[in-house]
Amino acid sequence: MSQRQTRLYKKNSVYYFRGVFPPELKSLAKKGEVKYSLKTKDYTIALKRCREFSFRFDLYLEKLKMKVMDDNSLDLNENDLTDIQLNRLDEIENERRIFFKNNDNSPQSQIGLFNQNRFKQWIEDDPSCPERKSQLEEKYIQTDEGIETIPALSTSSPEFQEEIVVEWFKKYINKIIKKDNTLPFETKKILSDVANNKIKLNLCYKGGKKGAIAKLEEALIPLETYAQEKAIADYNKSTYIPTEDIQILLEALKQQKIEKVKKSKIGQKTNKTHWTTMWNKIKEQKTNQNQRIKDLQSIETRLERIFSLIDKEYLEDITPDDCDLIASEIYKQPWGLNKKPLANKTIVSYITSFKELMKEANKRDKSILDVRDLINPPSKAMVAKTQMKRKNFEGKELTDVFGTKEYYDLRYNTVDFPKFWVPLIALYSGCRLNEICQLEINNIQIQRKIPVMVITDTGFKQHLKNQQSKRIVPIHSKLIELGFLDLVEKIKKAKKYRENWISVTSKKTRGTVKGKYIPIYNPNGLFFTLTYTEGNGYAGKISKWFNPLLKKMGIQYSKNSLDNTVEKLVFHCLRHTSSSNLSDNEVSDTRIDALCGWKTDGMRGNYIHTALKEKKKTIEKIKYKKFEKTTFKKLLPDPKKEKDFLNF
Repeated sequence: MSQRQTRLYKKNSVYYFRGVFPPELKSLAKKGEVKYSLKTKDYTIALKRCREFSFRFDLYLEKLKMKVMDDNSLDLNENDLTDIQLNRLDEIENERRIFFKNNDNSPQSQIGLFNQNRFKQWIEDDPSCPERKSQLEEKYIQTDEGIETIPALSTSSPEFQEEIVVEWFKKYINKIIKKDNTLPFETKKILSDVANNKIKLNLCYKGGKKGAIAKLEEALIPLETYAQEKAIADYNKSTYIPTEDIQILLEALKQQKIEKVKKSKIGQKTNKTHWTTMWNKIKEQKTNQNQRIKDLQSIETRLERIFSLIDKEYLEDITPDDCDLIASEIYKQPWGLNKKPLANKTIVSYITSFKELMKEANKRDKSILDVRDLINPPSKAMVAKTQMKRKNFEGKELTDVFGTKEYYDLRYNTVDFPKFWVPLIALYSGCRLNEICQLEINNIQIQRKIPVMVITDTGFKQHLKNQQSKRIVPIHSKLIELGFLDLVEKIKKAKKYRENWISVTSKKTRGTVKGKYIPIYNPNGLFFTLTYTEGNGYAGKISKWFNPLLKKMGIQYSKNSLDNTVEKLVFHCLRHTSSSNLSDNEVSDTRIDALCGWKTDGMRGNYIHTALKEKKKTIEKIKYKKFEKTTFKKLLPDPKKEKDFLNF
């Protein structure tokens, strides 16, 4: 009686009924409470009517509870899914750390929910064995509509992934039930029934809404993709940039951990500065300065390793002994390729990143240690001694690269024609790889009757290395002789073709070791068939083709005849070959810097503005006598093929 009387209240002399839904039924009822006017001022009548309404309301509550049970589904809202993702992401980070601490082999077999070992176990645990084993190979069956393909079971099979997701979720539920003492009894009962298979998770869509498994898979599968890709990248010592959604979750997990660490045993918070807090401020500044995401990711990785090395997280805790520890131990750490020690040049970048962070922190809080004089990177002499030198291309090597029929055939390949032009432009301009690859059609201009390339960052996803990179580079007469300006005109006129080609091609997802991605093209790009990525800009395709090409030809490495040191050839050496060629032809360093986009030391560099005519004279001094007498002639346009190529 007393419980029902609590549902009776008075407002403006009139009695009302108020029924409140339990938390676990609010989402199903789509409201938190109901209110009805009892339309009387008399208490006795109001009490009688309140009992009637309470009886009906209790029946409705029972129906809702039965509906929860009968639906065989568990509702998961956005907050639930975020908590689940953060919990799983924390597990992934721990799994990877433990794995690399105890293993040297590839992580594909053990990392992530959908790893190869778990898949093998799933096959073996099949109650209808050997049915699953028989599905490990692709099958073809005859149907009324023709031959139908039944795909083979694999770690990406929906059957496997669904079962593993449900298995993991039940363990997660049991962990929550044990850990959270604030859960209402009804909620605990429903969760417990799910974990013990008394209520099955709903797989399907009901009433236009996704079932629990569909939501779980949508939330967890990207994390498992990240787990595999990140582990493989760590194993190969390569840079890995997660998707934007994963980056947001990683940041949330990091902040969640920081808040936990900040709380002491008696529940009081510390005022110390976590290194990630300071790094986020520096990162924001660098982002505003248009620094590349790939570079910022590399800096953060270096800082993570250094703070892990000294086993400290707060900047106020850093001592001179920690600096000594970094200075001595960083040379021994297996952070290099194939778990080798770092090269001296790389150690410079590690220590510089650490010192920059501490310097910025010291500016804001003088209680934080000033480490500038306490830790020094390897000297220039040490770096030079251990660094592999890059050499210039010589006549024979230019002939080896540009003189083959395979290379010439690229000229008239409608997709790979950039592979023909980009190295030659670098050879005759001194431009960087990405500066050439990201050129747009309107970047090729005629200024004062001189054909030029405008190197800028104003176009679609164009980036420059530094301020000096923004410049105008006259087009060498040899490139014009090869038909470069004719190519520009053809591509300029083919606007509809470019747009249609990109529209069709960009819909095809590409498969890589890091998973699938949707390629990004520049519809106004001169080399419009090149794709853009955050890490490599537009240069990835050319770089991944050209450097292995040198290795295949056996000219990537050679010994210097003077001191027997090993020297290496890569695409970037084309840029240095052209600048060295200018220097050999007695062009001043200042002119070379202006043409190639290097900074001229001192204040003098701020006041030097080379006239376009002088730049044209300068670039024409790039000459490769042996190469131009023999191989260059093989690269000239073929009138028959030229007529049909890109003839839209």
